[in-house]
Amino acid sequence: TDRRANLMNCDNDGRLTKVWLGYLELSGTMPTRIGELEQLRVLSLASQRLHGTLPTELQQLLHLRELWARENFFHGELPALSALTRLEVVSLERNHLSGTLGARHVPPRVRTLFLQENYLWGDVDGA
Repeated sequence: TDRRANLMNCDNDGRLTKVWLGYLELSGTMPTRIGELEQLRVLSLASQRLHGTLPTELQQLLHLRELWARENFFHGELPALSALTRLEVVSLERNHLSGTLGARHVPPRVRTLFLQENYLWGDVDGA
């Protein structure tokens, strides 16, 4: 498991670049204001009690390289992530996500993709 230390890092201008809050048993929803964290590179909310849909505002995190939100209770469709051209790791396994997968969901640089134990179907080949 990825039990890294719980961290929040900022750049020299005080903008949040890393949020690693795994395994804290947080509950609630992911706020739509997540998209305002424009310099965010790493987001980990793994193994929480978060629920609701993944906000489409994730698409605004153009510097995001790692998205870890596995082992939660997120449901609904996976938002299109293809605009996140720096994204390399997507870990969303063990949620309740559903719908059809396609190239629009997976950016070209993704090298690690965990989506198992959801209700997703489709093909991401060519992504």
